[in-house]
Amino acid sequence: MIDKAHATENNYKLSPSRYLPHGGAKVMREIPELAAELAALKKVEARLDQELAKVLAQL
Repeated sequence: MIDKAHATENNYKLSPSRYLPHGGAKVMREIPELAAELAALKKVEARLDQELAKVLAQL
């Protein structure tokens, strides 16, 4: 968030691009690497879903 002084300094131009940092260079990754990471995340998701189901079953 910005304060009133900062907004006043910028003539109340509240465009988010003015206040949010601009992204630097984008890191490009190979599709097989991304697919492997996604598969690993899906396994974690499945494990967490099972754990949550066990907890909810106890309620």
